[in-house]
Amino acid sequence: MLAEMAAGDAPRSRVSIELARRRGRARLRWRRAGLAATPVLAAGAVAAIVVTMSAGGSTLGVPAAGASGTASAAPSPAPLPAAPRQFDPLVPYVSWGWLPPGQALVSGQTSPQHMYLTAGPKPGRASWSLDLYSGGQCHLRRSILSCVNGGSELSEPLQPGPVVDGRRAYWARGYLAWKYARSGWAWLMPASHHKVPDRADAVRVAGALRLGPAAGLSLTWAAQLTRLPAGWQVGSTYFVPASGKLLVKQFDLAVPGHQASAPNLTVAPAAARSSCYFYPGRQSARRVINGDRVTVNHLFAVRGNPPIQQLCAARADQLFVFVSEAGTRPALSAVALFRDHLRLLGPDPANWAASPVG
Repeated sequence: MLAEMAAGDAPRSRVSIELARRRGRARLRWRRAGLAATPVLAAGAVAAIVVTMSAGGSTLGVPAAGASGTASAAPSPAPLPAAPRQFDPLVPYVSWGWLPPGQALVSGQTSPQHMYLTAGPKPGRASWSLDLYSGGQCHLRRSILSCVNGGSELSEPLQPGPVVDGRRAYWARGYLAWKYARSGWAWLMPASHHKVPDRADAVRVAGALRLGPAAGLSLTWAAQLTRLPAGWQVGSTYFVPASGKLLVKQFDLAVPGHQASAPNLTVAPAAARSSCYFYPGRQSARRVINGDRVTVNHLFAVRGNPPIQQLCAARADQLFVFVSEAGTRPALSAVALFRDHLRLLGPDPANWAASPVG
C-alpha cells in the first residue's frame, strides 16, 4: 500500500504514512473481510478468541461430534510435527496448493512470527487470505486462544468446524482456524459470494497448503544492501508476483537496539505516475545523490509521534525507492542508507537478485 500510495498523488498531510502503517497494521489485520486492496508490510496482530465451552467437547471445548451427536469412528491422525519457533523472513514457509479456478497468489508477507498470503482473480484484488503463526505465538488459557503478534486484540467465539488434515477445525467470524502443527495455528479467510463465505472451498484450500520446504517459493530483490553494520538483517518482507518472479517490494530491517527506528524500504519498478511528495514548511529538500534526484523529508514530531526522516526517489535507475525511519536517533540516516548501502539493480527482472545482501 505504501508503494502504491507513494507512486501516486500523495495527500497533503503532515502525518507520516509509514508511521500510520506501523501503528495500524495490527488492527487492520483482523479487518480484511472486504479485502479490496493489497495488504501492507506488516507484522501481525494479537487474536484473543473466546472459545465456546461445552461438556464432552474436544481439547478446545468445542464438540467434535457430527451433526447427529455421534463421535466419528475415523482413525486418529498421525501426530503433528512441531511448528517452527521462528520463520525465516527470507524463505516463505507456506504457499497455496489448490485454489478455486481463476484465483492465484496476489501478495505475501513474511516475519519471524507470522506468515501471510492473499489470493484473488487479479493483482491488487484479493479474495482469500491466510495467516500462519509460528510455534508458541498462540496459547489457550481458560477458554481463550490468544495469538500474539502485535499490539491489538480481538475476541471471537469459535464454532465447531470441518476436518482439516484429519483434525477438527473451527469457524470464527468467517475464518477457518486449525492447528497446522504442534503449537502452530493457521487462519484462513475464504472468498465470499453474496457475503456468504465459501466454506466448502475453504476446507479444500486449507488441506492443500504446502508447508516448509514443500512451499517452494523463492523471493527476488530489485536492490541489494551492501556493507551493512554488523547484526543488521531483513526482519520482514512484503512480496508480489512480477514477471514470473516473486518481487520483494517492501521490507523492514531488523537492527539491534533500534527496533522502533529501524529503516523500512520500498523498491519496485517505477510506474508512469511515480512521484515524491514535497512537504511545506521547509520539511522537504531536493537533492542529487549518486546521480539520482531525490526528495529528503524531515517531518516534525506531531501529537506525541516521533519525527520521521524519509528519502524518496521517483526514478532511480528506473526504480521507485522510498526509505523511512522514525525517531530522533535512527541507527542510520535514510540518506546514508541510500547513498552508501543500497545497490539498485534496475527494472529488468533478469538482473534481480536472489538475496537482499550483495
